[in-house]
Amino acid sequence: MKVYLIINIFMPYLLKFCVHSYRESAVRLSKFVKLLPRSPVQEAVDWIEYTHAVNGLPHLRPRCLDLPFYKLYLLDVLLVAIIMCAILWFSLKYLCSRWLEMKRNWFTDKDKKL
Repeated sequence: MKVYLIINIFMPYLLKFCVHSYRESAVRLSKFVKLLPRSPVQEAVDWIEYTHAVNGLPHLRPRCLDLPFYKLYLLDVLLVAIIMCAILWFSLKYLCSRWLEMKRNWFTDKDKKL
């Protein structure tokens, strides 16, 4: 109840502040854009020409394009995970079979003593 009361009291002031600050920010950024020496289209053209002049900026090329196939798709990690799961599966299977065999022998030995 107290939270709703606080929100109802301060909401008009918060809305006025948010809208007012957004409007001021938009006007300020608009002035900055209008004062730029070149238009955004001219800026883009200059950067494209620069990129063409220096042969494509190879330092900005993604490193994943140079990875081999198995590393790109994490096949080496997948292979290790599959091997670990197989080892776990077979070890659990072996342990369960040994446990059942011991339990079966224990019951048969108990019956023989009677």
